This record gives sequence, C-alpha cells and structure tokens, in this order.
Amino acid sequence: MFGKYLYRPFVRLMDNDLFELSGYIAYAALLSFFPFVIILMSVANIFGAEGISAAVLKQVYSFFPAEIAKQIAPVAQQIIDSHHGQALTFSTLVIIWSASTGIEAIRTALNRVNGAIEQRSFYQRKLQNFFFMLISVIGIIVIGGVMIVLPIVFEHIADYCPFWLVDLCHLKNFRYPVSLGVIFITFLLMYSQLPYHGRRLIECIPGALVASALWLLLAHYFSVYIKNFAAYNILYGSLAGIVVTLIFLHLSAFVMMYGAELNESLLSEE
Repeated sequence: MFGKYLYRPFVRLMDNDLFELSGYIAYAALLSFFPFVIILMSVANIFGAEGISAAVLKQVYSFFPAEIAKQIAPVAQQIIDSHHGQALTFSTLVIIWSASTGIEAIRTALNRVNGAIEQRSFYQRKLQNFFFMLISVIGIIVIGGVMIVLPIVFEHIADYCPFWLVDLCHLKNFRYPVSLGVIFITFLLMYSQLPYHGRRLIECIPGALVASALWLLLAHYFSVYIKNFAAYNILYGSLAGIVVTLIFLHLSAFVMMYGAELNESLLSEE
C-alpha cells in the first residue's frame, strides 16, 4: 500500500516529461549558480568580515558532493576575485537577471506538475524571483555566521560539559542536519509559492521531507560513485567537471520534481 504512493509519483514524472524538464532546470541552475555566488559574496562583504564571507562560501560548497565542490570552487573563486570591490552597476543587474533563470525554470516545471497555466505578469514573476534570491542569500549568510559562532561557544562550554556531549556538538556533526533543514525549507517554499496554483505549506510537507531525504542520499552516493567508479575524465577530458556537475544538478532537479509529484498524488487521494 505504501509502495503505491511512492511509485505513482514516478509514473507521473515520466508522463509529464519531467525528466527532460529536469535537464532544463540543471542547465539553468548551472548558468545561474555563479551569478548567485557573486551576489551572495557581495552581500556578505557588506558586513566587512572576511571570516563570514569564507564561512558563507564554505556553506555553499557543503550542498554539493565533495568531488563536484572541488571542480566549481576554483572557478567560483576566480569569478569572485574579478568582481571584488565593484560598485553597483548595470552589470550587477545583468548578474541578478542571470541568477533568476534557475528559479524561472523550476517554476515552469512545477506548473507542469500542478497542471497550471502561468498567468502572472512578467514583472510579478521577476519580483518573486528576486525575493527568493534575497531569502536564499540571507539564509546562507546567517548559517555561515552561525558556523563561525558555534566553535567559539563550544570552546567556552567544553570545560563544563561531559566529553560525549562535546564530541556530539562538534561542528562536523551539524553538516547533514543543517543541509537537511535548508533543503527542506527550500523545497517547501518552492512547492507552495512558485507554481501559479500554489499549495498550502502543510500540503507540501510530505513531498519536501521525502525529496530532502532523497537529495541527501543522492549527494552522498553520487560523490562515492564519482570518486570510485566513474571515469568522466577519459570521456570528456577537461570538460569532465562541467559534465559531472550538470548530471548531479539534473538528478537533483528530478528529485525535487518527485517531491512535487508526491504532494500532488497525495492530494488527489483526498
């Protein structure tokens, strides 16, 4: 009985051509990632603390498998260095526009899931994209700041706590809970707000939970696969890093759409 609820969304995914649309989301996400990082670091630098900027960038990389993070980190750093200290210019508007393409692609796919025809104006959609980016930037900066503060707090309380509690509170143990929480909230907001026919938050919780858990499994095992079994360097040479990143983003988008289809399947049963 339970398997039926997990299998039906997969069938709906195939019927709605969402595997192909996930490829479009992956392409748009890759195009928008580096502009998003530029915006993120520009806002983080406003605080005037290099430590926060470094922690923010580290937090961004933590959402990728280790092998992919190694590929994109040098490119991202090079782009950040080239934009360091630049004022707000027309190019900044182009960067913001580019960073919103990934959100637009996700909206298109979620409308397909919900069977909705988008009727909001161009300006309404772009404004919503901007607020989603703003929320994402603030959220990641806050997490980066917390990651700086936590070790200081643990250092001061270590002498007053049992050894097992200090070990449990080690920073590395927070990676997966923090990632799971961030991904869950992101999926929840996207499922409920991006489609034209939005859903109540409570209706989106099952799909967001399942998709978040699946994404964590994907990130872990994809890294293991790339490290031990894949040979993309032989097939694609210097382009291997881009290809591997696109594949991971494609699968991540597919997982996200699975969660959306799960919500729709559960709602149709009511």
